Amino acid sequence: MFFNRGYKRVLKLLKEAQKKCLNYGFKPITIIVTWFFLGLLPLAPGTIASLSVYPIYNFLVISSTSYEEITLGFFILSLIFFLLGWFCISRFQAETLTHDHQSIVIDEVVGQLLTFAISCKSVLKLGIALSPYFSYHATTLAFFIGVIFFRFFDIKKPFFIKTIDRYMKGAFAIIFDDVLAAVFAGITITIVYQIYDNFLRYYI
Repeated sequence: MFFNRGYKRVLKLLKEAQKKCLNYGFKPITIIVTWFFLGLLPLAPGTIASLSVYPIYNFLVISSTSYEEITLGFFILSLIFFLLGWFCISRFQAETLTHDHQSIVIDEVVGQLLTFAISCKSVLKLGIALSPYFSYHATTLAFFIGVIFFRFFDIKKPFFIKTIDRYMKGAFAIIFDDVLAAVFAGITITIVYQIYDNFLRYYI
């Protein structure tokens, strides 16, 4: 019954999108661009797309034997989805005659993966350090830390990210601003952990 309701919900969203003259459908390009139709959700599709990275994150953390291996996995996946997203967004724009439509969330997936690639060791150790203060497992807490930092930079778009988002056009620009947000998020997480490890852990 749960899956039946979900299926009907997706069909309803697809029909609403078609009324807006957008060329949605069960096609590989649409599936990638909307990240399995999460981009069609009416509330916070970007944040939900970031949260949907958890199964990938959890698999890499569990199946890897070192921080370096986890980091490499995230970088490889970031590159794969960056190139795939770039191609699919270009096709999607041509078919729908839109630029950065709200249903496009593959860029959030790329940014979230890259955030973990940049800050892998720091965010996991930060999760371990803070887990006694929260009711979450260390790796789960680390995941939420990564999502919070990435979504902050992606939404607020500080520094020159907002300028790029405003003036650069095309599929590359859509993903590139999320890449920049991921870079800032990853670096910030690393700095936060270094501050904690070198100073705060002696007082907390």
